[in-house]
Amino acid sequence: MSMVYHCVGCDTVTLQPLSAFKPNPSPSNPDQEKSYLPPAPPVGEFCTHCNQRHRLGGPIWSAPIHDEEFVEDVMKYVEKSMNVLGTARRIEGLLAVVRGELPAPLYCTLDCMWPDSGRT
Repeated sequence: MSMVYHCVGCDTVTLQPLSAFKPNPSPSNPDQEKSYLPPAPPVGEFCTHCNQRHRLGGPIWSAPIHDEEFVEDVMKYVEKSMNVLGTARRIEGLLAVVRGELPAPLYCTLDCMWPDSGRT
């Protein structure tokens, strides 16, 4: 998840992740990662492109929320288990929706993120 800094002048958008991960080289668990808070804010008070102010919105999802390989594996399992799973058709429908969301980036109208914008 991220917060969104939106320039009111040139519409530049900058994302500020709410957390990040870094490797934690440990002899006992070399694949372990540590989470940390990224430095904030990622922008100054004024936009570097047009010298206008930023509005802050969010939080929004800013990274994939589904894993394509996992969705495909579950779809194959459900297809093989149609006679066993009583809700197989419902699961297929849900996975079809998830699969349809995988390639699409997040869509939002930025002015709807701020309640005082006066626009719909």
